Amino acid sequence: MIKSTLITLALILTTNTTAAQNKQTPSTQPASPIQHILPEISHKLLPQNATLKTIASNLKFTEGPLWIQAGATPNNKKGFLIFSDIPANTIYKYSPQTNKTTVFKKPSNKSNGHTLDNQGNLISCNHETHEIIHTNLKNNKITTLTNSYQNKKLNSPNDAAVHSNNTIYFTDPSYGLGKRKKEQSGNHLYSYNPTTKTTTVHDTKLYYPNGLCLSPDEKTLYVADRPNLIYAYTINKDSSLSNRRIFSKLPNNAAGPDGLRTDKQGNLWIAANQGIIILTPNAKHIATIKTPKAAANLTFGGPNHQTLYITQRDKVLQIKTNAIGNKNQTQSNITIGNNLNANRYKNLYLAGQPTKQDFTKLKSQGFTTIINLRSSNEYDEASEKQQLKDLNLTYHNIPLNKLNDDYINQLKSTINSDPQGKILIHCSSGNRAAIWLGGHLNQTQNYNKENSLETAKSLGLTKNTAIKHLQSYLNTK
Repeated sequence: MIKSTLITLALILTTNTTAAQNKQTPSTQPASPIQHILPEISHKLLPQNATLKTIASNLKFTEGPLWIQAGATPNNKKGFLIFSDIPANTIYKYSPQTNKTTVFKKPSNKSNGHTLDNQGNLISCNHETHEIIHTNLKNNKITTLTNSYQNKKLNSPNDAAVHSNNTIYFTDPSYGLGKRKKEQSGNHLYSYNPTTKTTTVHDTKLYYPNGLCLSPDEKTLYVADRPNLIYAYTINKDSSLSNRRIFSKLPNNAAGPDGLRTDKQGNLWIAANQGIIILTPNAKHIATIKTPKAAANLTFGGPNHQTLYITQRDKVLQIKTNAIGNKNQTQSNITIGNNLNANRYKNLYLAGQPTKQDFTKLKSQGFTTIINLRSSNEYDEASEKQQLKDLNLTYHNIPLNKLNDDYINQLKSTINSDPQGKILIHCSSGNRAAIWLGGHLNQTQNYNKENSLETAKSLGLTKNTAIKHLQSYLNTK
């Protein structure tokens, strides 16, 4: 049975009984696990009192951590972490709410890395079956995407990253082959196109490619390679890769780069033998989070994507950060709320903050207009406007804290101007925007007057104003 226990990286003075219960020996590690190299940056990314906490132990070899957001699976209201234990042939689920670890899938075909596609399906790299699979998290239906290249079996797919254009990039070293015959000529970097169902090789000159991830703007693919290199590739519009270059040799004689993630600012977080190494987008060493044993992989998770989860051999650790994980790595896909049940607003949907991948998905689903309710200090408006312009989507910004009659009328005009196309209204907090606006647009089971007024009050809007807006919409014919 897997047990969760707290690692305090101060000098631990415990009784023999406590040590036995936690199956730990007294630690001699320094008070903080963080080695600050560029403190002017690192102190912004990592809290001063940040400590490592063990959330799962007594495992064999952990890999492939991935945060599954609330709502992605049935009865999942808070979100949870999954991770692989390769020798145990099991995928585990850790719930922060209960602090318990349970079996998510067994057998797992010795899965390693995991990610999500743009539709919220689980993409897994399976060693035992040489394949990349797709699992629908709503009904658990499994589909094999690819298991061969040029009619020869893949080695043992290791890790994957999904672009907003749906291309799945993945690495295929031979770590998981065991004594089975190797059919490929080497350890390569590939991609899979779900539309054409074709597998393409991009680099055949890597030694042991491992973790990989995208930059926030999706223009760069990072790939870890043994013994100590991080490569960068330019991602072209046709999904091909070019300009292969060494992004960084691991600093301070670190080795064994494995899992990779980027944060929202473009910093690269690398799992390696010394712990988690953090580099700037220009490859400058920011800090190292030292782990007791070599770190195998990592992911950002939690409600705000600021908790860093680390797989470390026989344990899984977490540490709180001030960084925000890049959403094309944390896979915080949008959950579109039910459309409002009224003929006048049958194409109006409400949701939380979309990612770049989400906008592409919305475009493919027939959405034509995006209404953003955030104020300018909450987000990078220029970046979002450009993304939507590139997708030929109409964009409006109506800050939630300025929803007076003029803005309400603007919103109404926008909705009425496109009766055929689908319209998405979003905010940094989907619930507050959905409840408030839903209550004003129409009374339904999910968006009712009482919740509307309560949320409006929390936003500093008066009850009379809320009622006025609500009546205005309900009385509109």
